[in-house]
Amino acid sequence: MILLCGSLKAQDAPDPAVEVRPWQAIPDMGYPSTVIFGFVKACQESFLRAGALSDQLWPNQLYEMCGCMLDYMRDEIPYDIFLTRYKDPKFMNESDRQWIADHVMICTTSVKKGWANNDGQEK
Repeated sequence: MILLCGSLKAQDAPDPAVEVRPWQAIPDMGYPSTVIFGFVKACQESFLRAGALSDQLWPNQLYEMCGCMLDYMRDEIPYDIFLTRYKDPKFMNESDRQWIADHVMICTTSVKKGWANNDGQEK
């Protein structure tokens, strides 16, 4: 903790012009960490239950695929849209469903190629 906070000085006070939501540890952080963890866990569990992609990815690779999906979401979908449309399939429109289908394939391909290039081992 000393290493992290030791270099803070009085002039490092937060800028009042920067809006920080109560759950944000870092200004401009789009998604809270509980949503990130919850999404990846629920995504992986849903794919396992449904048996989806079981012919292409191992269970632990599903975590990577779901993390990849969330990376794209955080980059392309504002948090308020995620909460109102993507959190529950009944609120999704056809465009949302197509976005998910496209990115599942992008992320699945990415995970498969990554594992093929390093034999599933951490670099």
